[in-house]
Amino acid sequence: MSPFTFIFIVALINFAPSLKPVQEATRVEFAGKMAKVKKGDSKLRVENVLGEADMILTNIRENLSLLREGVQYSGATEIWYYGTNKANDFPTLGQVHFDQNGNVIEIYGDAGNAMHSERINEADLKELLRLLDSMPVAKGRNWNPLIVIEIVNSLVGLGKDDGIAVFREYLRISPPSFEIHEQVCLLLRLLHEVPEEMGCFPEMKLGLPSSGFPKDMRLMPRFPVHVIDEIPVLMVSGYIFSGDVPDDNLEILDWFDSNAIWRKTELNTQQLTDEQFENIKRKVEGLGGQYLDSFHTKMLVQMIHSQLEFLRKGVQDK
Repeated sequence: MSPFTFIFIVALINFAPSLKPVQEATRVEFAGKMAKVKKGDSKLRVENVLGEADMILTNIRENLSLLREGVQYSGATEIWYYGTNKANDFPTLGQVHFDQNGNVIEIYGDAGNAMHSERINEADLKELLRLLDSMPVAKGRNWNPLIVIEIVNSLVGLGKDDGIAVFREYLRISPPSFEIHEQVCLLLRLLHEVPEEMGCFPEMKLGLPSSGFPKDMRLMPRFPVHVIDEIPVLMVSGYIFSGDVPDDNLEILDWFDSNAIWRKTELNTQQLTDEQFENIKRKVEGLGGQYLDSFHTKMLVQMIHSQLEFLRKGVQDK
């Protein structure tokens, strides 16, 4: 072996460790990096701290449908998403918003304690966060029980501690919005048993339901969502934003954590028969007749009919 060859081999051995791929930062480590990003920072500094974004959203005005209503008009002209994948654009690690000058104006995912669980690996956690973000909001015509059932059944088995922890992480990395408030409130009502001493859950402060409140909330203790034959239906077409404003989502989460029992059973995953379909509609008609006039009761039944059609069409059409 020539002296040159020996020197080359020694140098290659000494250099080899630097050729190993850099391990991806854990969620806790990445949250620590996010905390170093400050308002006013440039894109170059953000990239130096966090690395290349998984997705960059530009042309904000043309992509308003992709944004929560709380950030649609925040002044951002570019948003960097971290923790996305090709199938779903939800940033499971957080997001950074820039103004027209390329400076940071908002950071989401930088505050609070990032979730760490020995029972849920990072890949599964990201999928759970994406599921949470796909939860329908309180709009009756768009309410798809099939999606809701999938989300509830995916979370039930976690148990309360891990389930609540996933909610906390979802809120930690997400911009505040009415939509998220609706999603979180509705889902928490489905994931917990109704408190026996109250007979119903506290009112959701979303404004005024389009069809009014039941005279006795114990008729539909999870209102505006109601479970009939283990099928979750939404009993309102929407809300008019007036009166009480939504409570802080973390306060709502704390209330459920302290006062409600986690659901133990999954919701019905069987495709509806015609008999079940008609039976649920009759039950809805009976409930509506106790606090609505005949016209609005009929409209309610028609809306529930549309929701149940998602179940009859099956998984492939969800």
